[in-house]
Amino acid sequence: MRSGRPRRRLWTIASGAVAVAVGSGLALAGAAATAYADGKSEEPDAARTAKVVAAGSPTKHERTISYPLDQVWPATLRFLRVDQGYALVDRDSEAGFILFDIPLSSRGGKDRSARGSIEMFSTEDMSGRPSVHVLISTEGGPTHLPHTLAEGLASKLRTERGAPAPPPPKGEAPGTKPKPDTNPPLVDPPIDP
Repeated sequence: MRSGRPRRRLWTIASGAVAVAVGSGLALAGAAATAYADGKSEEPDAARTAKVVAAGSPTKHERTISYPLDQVWPATLRFLRVDQGYALVDRDSEAGFILFDIPLSSRGGKDRSARGSIEMFSTEDMSGRPSVHVLISTEGGPTHLPHTLAEGLASKLRTERGAPAPPPPKGEAPGTKPKPDTNPPLVDPPIDP
C-alpha cells in the first residue's frame, strides 16, 4: 500500500507538468492565430509565435556601470537620441529615469513603436568606486534589446571617458579623509640629572 502513494504523487506531478505544457502551447497557438487573423503575420508558424509573445511582454536587464552619475546621465541621453535615433518621450534627472520610443518594423503600412525606459541611481561597485545602477526595460522588440542597449551604453562611456577610475585603496572608503590623530603627542620622559 505504501508504494502506491509515491506513484500517485509522481503521477500528479507529471500530469500537472503536462497540463502546463499543453496550456503554454495553446497560448502560443492562440497568439499566432490572432496575429494571422489580424494580418500581422503571413503564416502562423512557431518562430512567428515566439516573436508575437515576446513583443507583448516586457524584458529587463540590470547592470552596474563603474562611472559616476554625472557622467552616465548625459552619455545615456546622447546614446539614446544620437547614436540609436530613439525619440525621448520623458526624462527626469532628479528621479533618474528616461522614457523613449523604439521604432519597430512597419507592417501593413503602419509604423509601429514600443516603449522603453531606463532607470538609474548612484551606488558603489564591488571595488568601492562611485557607480550607477542601471535598469533597462523594453515592452517590445527583440528580447535581447535591453542587454544590447546596456552594452552600447557601457561601450560609449569607455570610448568617451576612458577606463573607469581605479578603485580606492583598501581600508579607505571612497570620499572619506583619513581620521586625524586625536591622541596627544608622545614626549620622552624627563631625564634626571
